Amino acid sequence: MNEISSGVAFWILGTWRKMDAQLQLSAFGENLAGGSRSVVQFVSPKAKIISLVKEDTTGQKGEWKISVDGCRFFVGVPGEDSPLQTNATWSVLLAIEFPTGKRIFLAERPED
Repeated sequence: MNEISSGVAFWILGTWRKMDAQLQLSAFGENLAGGSRSVVQFVSPKAKIISLVKEDTTGQKGEWKISVDGCRFFVGVPGEDSPLQTNATWSVLLAIEFPTGKRIFLAERPED
């Protein structure tokens, strides 16, 4: 995976928001294939906040506001760069690494 600037990461997130892209979210290294479906609801580069609407295993949707202040961002090609074990095919993988070292992964599924 390649490290990117927060500006590029917010551009990707903003593009996903505008497209209403269907994403898979893996929080803190959980298996991406079993991750939550999510969409980007809001991005604020100045406040360093993103908001995702994620769906849990029961189909309930909820908002998750995330402060990304001090985070590092990475992008990669999931089949080549993903540290996650998954059989799914993803077109873009964005990793957000928190100052604690924990990561979340957002992956966009290519259109069928």
